[in-house]
Amino acid sequence: MKRRLFQPVVRRAAGRITGLLLLLAGSLLLAAQRAHAVDLDTLVGFGQSITSSARYRPDTWIPLTVYLTGQGVRGVGQLQVSVRQGEQTTLYTRRVSLHEGVLNEAESFVIYLRSPNRFQAFGNNTAPDVSVQLLLDGRKLAEKTVALSLAIQPEAYNVLALTQNGGGLNFLLKKNLGLVHRHVNPTALQMRAGMGTGDPNETGPDQINPSAVLTVLYTDPRALPAMPQGYAMIDAIALADLPLDSLTDDQLAALKGYVREGGLLIVSGGGDLAWLKNQFFADLLPVVPTGTVQARDLPDLAQRYGAPLSLPAPVALTDGTLQPDAHPLFGAQGRRLPLVSARPYGSGRVVFTAFDYLAPEFRGWKGAPALWRDLLRCGNDAISPRDVAITSTDNASGSRSRLADALAGKQATSMPGMGAISLFLGVYIFLLVPVSYLALKKLDRRELAWITAPILIGSFTVGSYAMARSIKGGLLTVNRAVIFEENANTDPPAGYAQLTLYSPRRATYDVAFGSPDDPDNPYRNLAPNEISANGQGPSGDLTIEHQDDHPTRHAGPSLG
Repeated sequence: MKRRLFQPVVRRAAGRITGLLLLLAGSLLLAAQRAHAVDLDTLVGFGQSITSSARYRPDTWIPLTVYLTGQGVRGVGQLQVSVRQGEQTTLYTRRVSLHEGVLNEAESFVIYLRSPNRFQAFGNNTAPDVSVQLLLDGRKLAEKTVALSLAIQPEAYNVLALTQNGGGLNFLLKKNLGLVHRHVNPTALQMRAGMGTGDPNETGPDQINPSAVLTVLYTDPRALPAMPQGYAMIDAIALADLPLDSLTDDQLAALKGYVREGGLLIVSGGGDLAWLKNQFFADLLPVVPTGTVQARDLPDLAQRYGAPLSLPAPVALTDGTLQPDAHPLFGAQGRRLPLVSARPYGSGRVVFTAFDYLAPEFRGWKGAPALWRDLLRCGNDAISPRDVAITSTDNASGSRSRLADALAGKQATSMPGMGAISLFLGVYIFLLVPVSYLALKKLDRRELAWITAPILIGSFTVGSYAMARSIKGGLLTVNRAVIFEENANTDPPAGYAQLTLYSPRRATYDVAFGSPDDPDNPYRNLAPNEISANGQGPSGDLTIEHQDDHPTRHAGPSLG
């Protein structure tokens, strides 16, 4: 009887234990699924089409967009982009807010990819390794290795076309427009082209440089950078029919920042007044659009470029008035608004065409390449002292800057003349050998040479040190030069700083970018292009934190 009563109790206990085990296993399985619910995808640089792989320019700040998809989790995570090249690793971080439910978000970074050629001297010419991971409370939610495509030639002139369908300007690739990247000296390409044929004069100023390469790039609108430095590889942006409502406020601000810092923006007109009256264009366009007019022919274009322009149907031209600081470029005869006008914006320039340059009749026109060559040459060609300081080097490897040589100052240049050095060495040798020998011989104490020689050597050593100390100094010396450029239509100036350090002895120093208001704070806000010039950067690992307001900050490594 007792056995029959005991068996149901055992069965119920076993059932409860089994249920608890199944519940625990399900919870662990659900936790594991939720831990890997977020998926990552990436896009580096800009692509030759929306569906093609992205292209990047080495030794330049380029955009990297991380797409977050899948089922999210609740919390504040950290996105980390690790760029390892040679012996140096740079870690870019950004805080991201995660939420439950379906994720479809994009986070923008700007990263610096050096050319592998810079590491050949050290026996390491590998391409950079880039990886992305998402962390939450110390655990890894997702990880992805970024595959880099082929790099663009450093001298290539890059046009970014912002169009709705991700195309429209590929016809520019069929013609050599003779344009080079804005930070490349075209004289070097002309010399290279001349050496190839034996005639150094064949690429004069009025001829097309055969070594020039033009690249037309497109991108997913979500991948547009949220910082102006992300456009560093771009020479001109053609903004046509891209819906501006699809861009974030940070992306629109970065686009304006690119122009303000010296970029060229070419805006297409036509009959879409609603697009042209977007608030983004309020302080950009050279014109105030008020309406449209229909044109059956455009003789100004045909006459200027010597190619007949056939218009099967009337085309819409934007009508309006010029801004006070704008000026017409051509095609103003008999019209309120010229066909092409321009306006300075900061250090850059905005060019506006009253017609829609994506229309088929303009893309297929024989004079289109010559028109675009004129449009693309409307950029600001003024020399930037900040860019000159950044790119000025004594040799191809960029190991020493001329500005750094100048900053070395007294400690590097002040030294006694050759006459003083010769006299010092002559007196030293004269006292050490003939005088010491003759004096000891006269005293018949030549065995004392073991004492007099060290005394003379030590005395002249101390004298040499005292002479060097009087010239070089005995204190730690830091020389610093700062170049500021302030542009119109913007409050903050752009700056470039470089410093040299002289130590009177061999020592290791911790160098950090501090704030005058808080000397103990080892951080300060920096724009990305201030962190590294010419791909040199610090020798140790570096961490760059992207903030919501888009500056970055980093801690300086130790310098030995």
